[in-house]
Amino acid sequence: MAQKKYTTDYKLSIVDRIEKGESRNSVAKKTGISALTIKNWTEKKDQLIDNLFDEAKNRKKSNRKKRYNDKIKEIVVKRIEGGESVYKVSKELSIPYLTIKNWVIVSQNRKKPVVTISIPDTNEVIISEEEKKELISYMEENARNESPEDTMLRSIDKQNEEISALKQIISDLQDEIDMLKKAAIALSKQLPADFE
Repeated sequence: MAQKKYTTDYKLSIVDRIEKGESRNSVAKKTGISALTIKNWTEKKDQLIDNLFDEAKNRKKSNRKKRYNDKIKEIVVKRIEGGESVYKVSKELSIPYLTIKNWVIVSQNRKKPVVTISIPDTNEVIISEEEKKELISYMEENARNESPEDTMLRSIDKQNEEISALKQIISDLQDEIDMLKKAAIALSKQLPADFE
């Protein structure tokens, strides 16, 4: 019987499960892979990671657009967060510098705690200067982190509000025109016959 061929990414996902606390026997039963094979993969984790990067480099040589899977991104970001320079990792792994920087930024944004601001249930909200600065800082930070889609949607919402306001103005002006027409008709009926 021919041996199954597993991708490097799949092998590393199995190793991750073991490192997160699942037993080899449990993973073996769930996946149908022998416990001995899983043990072998666990012992050769560093070699598997090297293989993963080699596969990515080989894809670069082909004309297809280079894509990195989540495992590669995770490993690279851990190295950067562990103190290695982006430049060194970029050169070593032949991954563009800006690509790695983007991965790190995305990872950091995911880890940022969400700031919640509670507003009292009153018509008159009084906040201190410190709270005001914090609120402004929070709003500016969110504006910088806004995705292009959010910016576009916000712009569309603003335009829709402006359109609604203009429609209301047009409606009000039309009402005034109608009222003036009626007033003109009423006045023309009251004018003496020789004035016409």
